Amino acid sequence: MKGAGIAGEVDMLTIGQTSSMKTTINWRTVNSSLSELAAPKAHDLEFRGAQQAYEAGEGLLKVIPVIVNVRVLPKKTSLGKFSKASTTDSSNEFEVVFLKLTVNGEVKVEIDKFNYKFVIDGTDYLSAVRTALGLV
Repeated sequence: MKGAGIAGEVDMLTIGQTSSMKTTINWRTVNSSLSELAAPKAHDLEFRGAQQAYEAGEGLLKVIPVIVNVRVLPKKTSLGKFSKASTTDSSNEFEVVFLKLTVNGEVKVEIDKFNYKFVIDGTDYLSAVRTALGLV
């Protein structure tokens, strides 16, 4: 941003606008999931993790569930290579159009590019944009 009233230039964000988001799944072998996820349609995927955290006040180690839900469109599928006694290193690469990060049962991030949602820690920063565009 630059212009009258600003003493210089400011690299300003545009609320809710994100760059391209990509994800890749790497496979050790060629399998049916590799070809199913290459189908030219949206795929809903869920990745789950268990993070260990130390609660200093209680002196306990706790497990915190982390869930990442994505809706993806296939971009590239690689069959990898066939070599004696080694993995194929096959992969699927996707464009992410929806992303939701849930940590310990609380939604921390939700980005839905086609439905104008950009939620960070419970605040939907595109709510006013949806209203202005008559989408609500």
